Amino acid sequence: MHPALLALAFFLHAAAGFLVVVGGLIMPVWAVAVLGAVWVGLLVVIVLKRRQASWAFLMPLVSIVLWFVAAFLGDAYLDWSA
Repeated sequence: MHPALLALAFFLHAAAGFLVVVGGLIMPVWAVAVLGAVWVGLLVVIVLKRRQASWAFLMPLVSIVLWFVAAFLGDAYLDWSA
């Protein structure tokens, strides 16, 4: 993978990490900790699969989708609110 594309993938994953941290405004600490652990795991996948562009760009998308699913389900079923 070209180094610039890998840097872009890391930047997108860092932006997804910011979303996880800011999720603490609407989610309890345990949910943010679980999402943070998942985010770190996805970062490890990016590092291990850094030669394959599709994996590197898929991980930030997975992280963002998981965040929105957790926020939606938490609001709908667990009464999380801002």
